[in-house]
Amino acid sequence: MTHHTHSGMLASDIAISYLEKRGAHAAGSMQRAQIKAIERVYLKRGFSMETGCGTSTILLSNISDRHLVFCADDRYDERSKDNSSIDFVRASPALNTSRTEFIIGPTQKTLPTFNFTKKLDLALLDGPHAYPFPDLEYYFVYLHLKTGAILIIDDVHIPTLSNLYRFLLDDDMFSLIERLENTAFFRRTDAPIFNPFGDGWEFQEFNKRRFQKHIALDERLIRLAPQWLSRSIPRRLRTAIRRQLARHS
Repeated sequence: MTHHTHSGMLASDIAISYLEKRGAHAAGSMQRAQIKAIERVYLKRGFSMETGCGTSTILLSNISDRHLVFCADDRYDERSKDNSSIDFVRASPALNTSRTEFIIGPTQKTLPTFNFTKKLDLALLDGPHAYPFPDLEYYFVYLHLKTGAILIIDDVHIPTLSNLYRFLLDDDMFSLIERLENTAFFRRTDAPIFNPFGDGWEFQEFNKRRFQKHIALDERLIRLAPQWLSRSIPRRLRTAIRRQLARHS
């Protein structure tokens, strides 16, 4: 499904045209390929949100019925005050303000206290990239995604985002649609929501696959070690390793 504005142009083309005429803001902007991909995979108007703002905000304000923008106010940041992302977005004549709500402030503060009254059709995570903030954003968003919703993770070449990306590749709740340069597009499956207030780390595929390899390696090392070295490993540790290996075999 394509999204045309009143002018008859695609919403993505209008957003890209604004970016190309004005230039990127200080925090950097998604480029043509990623903006086109959002419009391509987001198949219906619905309820969307993003952390951070930029060209994607202009697009989503026109193809969603309601769009939430969680972003810090960078107009007073020395690094970006002369070319802030908020000014970039708000200066665009294509921004659909009637469908867009800005929740200004650090997402570390605004997301945990925000009351989502309905499920999301799309979430784009592109807020602060330092650890553990991408994981924090994911935690406060994932349980609000409806089945079939789109989850977009930007800048997955950065190690903190790469960790989240690799986790999602293994997780039952998501299937990868595509990775386009440094932006990953996932679709929410019909798998049950992982309990946000529990644990159960051993049931997550990301942990299961890597923990099994770790335990198997430890067991092989015990078997191959000289007898005198094997005896130096505490009996409780040897027993625990063998039990874990048996449990996951």
